[in-house]
Amino acid sequence: AVRFRPTPASSAMRSFFVAAVAAAVLAVAAFGAVQLNEASVTDHGTNMRLSAADLQSWMAEGGETWTGEESIPEMRQKLVRRVLSWAESFLGDAAAHPIVSELFAANLPVGADAPSLEEVRDALKAIVHEDEISRFERGADGEFKPLGGNPYPYFAFLPVIMGAAIPGGAAVTWETDCWGSASLKAAAPDAQGQVAVTLTVDNQKSWLCSDTYLVATVESIKLGFSVSSKGDHTLTWNTTGFTAGELHDVMTRGVRFFQIPGGSINAVVNIIDTALMFLPLTTKGVSASAAERNMDFLAKYAGVDMKNRTINEVDIDESTVQSGDFFGIIRLDGLDPMLGWAMGSTTGHTTVALRENGTLYVAESTANDSYWPTNGIQRTPYKQWISQAKAAGFQVVHAPLNAKMAAAFDETKANAWFKTVEGYNYGYHNMLWGWIDTVNDNYPCVAPNYTQCLSWDTVVVLFGLLDKVAPAASDLILNQAWNIRLGSHGLRMADLLMLADQKKIVANTIPTIVEQDSFVYNTTRYGKDMPGPSMVCCVFVCHTWKAAGLFDNLDSEVNCAELTNWDDYALNILAAPTRPAQCVKADPDNQLCQLLGDYTLELNDYATKTPYKHMAEKCPSLAPHYNKPANC
Repeated sequence: AVRFRPTPASSAMRSFFVAAVAAAVLAVAAFGAVQLNEASVTDHGTNMRLSAADLQSWMAEGGETWTGEESIPEMRQKLVRRVLSWAESFLGDAAAHPIVSELFAANLPVGADAPSLEEVRDALKAIVHEDEISRFERGADGEFKPLGGNPYPYFAFLPVIMGAAIPGGAAVTWETDCWGSASLKAAAPDAQGQVAVTLTVDNQKSWLCSDTYLVATVESIKLGFSVSSKGDHTLTWNTTGFTAGELHDVMTRGVRFFQIPGGSINAVVNIIDTALMFLPLTTKGVSASAAERNMDFLAKYAGVDMKNRTINEVDIDESTVQSGDFFGIIRLDGLDPMLGWAMGSTTGHTTVALRENGTLYVAESTANDSYWPTNGIQRTPYKQWISQAKAAGFQVVHAPLNAKMAAAFDETKANAWFKTVEGYNYGYHNMLWGWIDTVNDNYPCVAPNYTQCLSWDTVVVLFGLLDKVAPAASDLILNQAWNIRLGSHGLRMADLLMLADQKKIVANTIPTIVEQDSFVYNTTRYGKDMPGPSMVCCVFVCHTWKAAGLFDNLDSEVNCAELTNWDDYALNILAAPTRPAQCVKADPDNQLCQLLGDYTLELNDYATKTPYKHMAEKCPSLAPHYNKPANC
């Protein structure tokens, strides 16, 4: 456990961190000032309804403008910068606080090179502003280690659902590492719409321990609910002004209690190490230090071991690249590794070769970003694409169609189809919902034990709150896809869940409803509003193959929108080529030609799966083993 005192931010952030500091100070003072065996009543106040103005204010405090209408890449860049700038201020403020500094020092890893709080702050500044690996990120064995000292910090802040109090319902109980008994109950709403929520704890296991909870429904939140004393901990959930859907959520799904693993301060430290992975989203290239952090994540969380290459660019004869050939890509920027961990793939991006009138193009669905100049579905002449990919810091492998599929690939049909979709926006609408096929077995879990997972409850609350603070992003990423599945239009999370209940659809099965290639979204084409398809990179590649006739033997009964990166390159329509000498010299152990990259990229389970009707529609993807049934 690591303790800091945060700098003030928005009212939401203040409540979170002030509560965490109060818990830390209380723990220090507990022995002399608190009778631990005497029950007490602690009032934690009331819930807070967030708004777009709250997020805008917090971003402004860090020097970031925020309108809520930015593109998704722009939002990512601004949020990464803001979180890291907040971390710098947070550490600086904490370093000046004697009690917090002592608690920090007491909880650092043992060793002569253990940093002080000031040194951690300075190291973070160097990482962010000078893009350096600090000496505290290098172990005695020379291996990388995360800045905060936790070897598994990435996404370790994911909250864990402990229970939900339904107003007027029965008590819910659980046990934690701190408390042998925890009982949660909510009273029926009073005449003013106030719901009294009480968490009663007993049998403390250590006099210094405490639990921290995030309390939420889809419409409001309570941060920093810290439990460090025996007895009743009360909270008033104010439902005044709730819509019918929001009230339905509280009354049927309850007030949810999510435990913050290790407490709120440890969560902050883990957020810092995780955010540092995403630093390359703000830059044109990927630095060696950023790459090292991402490779540490991939090795520990997904079992992907990437090694340094001595030859980082291999030129192959362009004439050997066929229309329909696949290019597998990973950029070590936080995003691609995260997607690979979730999908069970070693790539985070995919493209396809397409020739027309003697010119070889690389066709893809991607986004205009800090490292890429063009938005949406596009094609780029091969040599130009290679140049852009090199500057962006891509690792790239070339994976050719097998001889039979190459002969069957109808170039004319593929190009004709491409021109009907060129310029459409990247497929944010169904990015998540083609991947999630099961109720429980797609949400990724955190190393080393893989028992702390992203959950349905977290997803619902997260997107419910996103509806409040960034409604345009929520519409793009979730609301349209779920409205299509439920046969509705324009509904947001609370009303979508209520409609599912009315239709007798179990809500957690909504994401598992198959994403049909026929679905039409309100999207853009060349930046202008236009209904059309929604395709992420691997879905676009599959559609290109489908348009070219490669699935004709399946009567085209393939929903490409359900395929992930792994699903694409695992198909045996691809083959391992006879590699030219320059590829063998650069990467003796890779079955494919790696064209670009400072680090090795190998495609797991490459060309091992025979295509079948309705493939990849009901398949799990859980790390670290990614076990799948035979029909996946």
